[in-house]
Amino acid sequence: MHPSHSVQIVVPWRPGCPHRERAWEWVQGRYAERHPDWTVIEAHAPDGPWVKASAVASAVRATNADVLVIADADVWADGITDAVGLVTARIVDWAVPHFYVHRLTQDATTSLLAGTPTTGPLDEEPYRGVDGGGIVVLTRELLARAPLDPRFTGWGQEDEAWGYALTCLAGPSRDPRRQ
Repeated sequence: MHPSHSVQIVVPWRPGCPHRERAWEWVQGRYAERHPDWTVIEAHAPDGPWVKASAVASAVRATNADVLVIADADVWADGITDAVGLVTARIVDWAVPHFYVHRLTQDATTSLLAGTPTTGPLDEEPYRGVDGGGIVVLTRELLARAPLDPRFTGWGQEDEAWGYALTCLAGPSRDPRRQ
């Protein structure tokens, strides 16, 4: 990767939920292990109602990275390396490194966090993830043209709206495993 193509992982974050804190600790370990050259930043939202857009915007202003990974604290996708490669090479302006969401049961989560294989039933059937949610890899330029909408407060619909905006401006996302 050319030195000017830096990668920044921006994780919108507000502490206070023990389950999400444990998941975030595990996800941080994965990033450190698999991508030690990528910078990870916790993007803290201001006090008051949760506004994902405010958390992301503040963190992005503090970096000059060319490629940004906007990632939920409790999400991991093995396709992230390929998604970053597609965006870094300018093959696409944005990519989503996951197609299906697999929600683990509490027992499966405990096993995963303990480092043991996760087997058994999921909390629900796998379902199609939302473009704009989970993990989104994109160019800094595209984020400037299509930022998250700060009018969304709380949890819900901000990811869907952002996915539609990104699609309208840059075409459909690319899942690197489904090229």
